Amino acid sequence: MRLKAVELIRRRSAAIEKVKRYLAGTIKEHEETFDSNNIRDFIDLYHKVSMDESEPEIFTEANIYKVIVDLFLAGGETTGTSLDWSLLYMLRYPDIQRKCQAEIDKVVGTNRRVKLSDKGSLPFLEATLLEIQRIGNTLTFSLPHVAKTDATLQGYLIPKDSIVIANLYSAHIDEKYWDDPETFRPERFLDSDGKIQRKDAFVPFSTGPRFCIGEPLARMELFLFFTNLLQQFSFTPTDENDLPSLDGIQALTLTALPYHLVAKPR
Repeated sequence: MRLKAVELIRRRSAAIEKVKRYLAGTIKEHEETFDSNNIRDFIDLYHKVSMDESEPEIFTEANIYKVIVDLFLAGGETTGTSLDWSLLYMLRYPDIQRKCQAEIDKVVGTNRRVKLSDKGSLPFLEATLLEIQRIGNTLTFSLPHVAKTDATLQGYLIPKDSIVIANLYSAHIDEKYWDDPETFRPERFLDSDGKIQRKDAFVPFSTGPRFCIGEPLARMELFLFFTNLLQQFSFTPTDENDLPSLDGIQALTLTALPYHLVAKPR
């Protein structure tokens, strides 16, 4: 059973606090061992720039936390977690895995790697990735936004300066927009001609003018990793009678429960 929204928020908050404590120790260690002639990483560089004091309102201790979390979460965690969900769903739906591999074999073959330019010729595989992002819900909530003025949305007053967080999870399982939303079915993203069709309720990277700036990079990475893995390997569970769970753990992202798999060269 999927985690309820309140529990998801509680667990996410706890995970963020744990990350903050870890970062606090790391930043303090860097400050104590800082050497301007030996810049070891981003934290050292940030510390060096902040010592200039020309823009103290920008280079604050609070901002370095935000930047590091952004780099970690947007730069690697989301793509890695999405790939984790992708392989898990291939274990649970071997017929979908074989269909993706057949499409790769037909379009690309086995003599070269899959390239980003192949994406338009692999509609079923792309639809599979879209469905994984929908049902896996790597990001259950958007980042916080602030209302600049009083606003009314469908009869509800949102006062000025309110913090607004969009529930992306609910949009992806709402029966108003998706037929049988708890069922994994990539075909929902294909039209009658077998081409990709977009859905307004599909918002894994949020939506609007402040949607995730890393969306193009994340989509590219996920496509290339997933397709090239399926081109080279077939993935099966370690025990056909004990399939891994499709439930998730809410941390900074919604991650799959730990599982094992067997990767067999094709």
